[in-house]
Amino acid sequence: MKKFLLNFISIISFSPFITQVTQEDVTYNMRKLKEYNWFNAYLQNEIYQHLITHNERVRNLIGGFNTRRFNHRPYQKKMDKKLNAVLLNEEIRTNVEQPPVK
Repeated sequence: MKKFLLNFISIISFSPFITQVTQEDVTYNMRKLKEYNWFNAYLQNEIYQHLITHNERVRNLIGGFNTRRFNHRPYQKKMDKKLNAVLLNEEIRTNVEQPPVK
């Protein structure tokens, strides 16, 4: 409710969204997500595990997930799809930024 009100105020004032994803949001959501097999499959992949633990964009996405809807199967599919897309994009982006090893 707090996030909704802050976003509503920011829309009225034509300013960017006020709400920020905090470290506590990310930590809480990560603990909840570890209960699901589809998320644990990402953690078993070494590259994705590194991105999940260190990449700011991936962590902001995880922190922004709605915790009250975690148990809803359609929402899990939506989270899986979003997380997969961001992980693939970040994997490509980080591979392009690193110079080739000789």
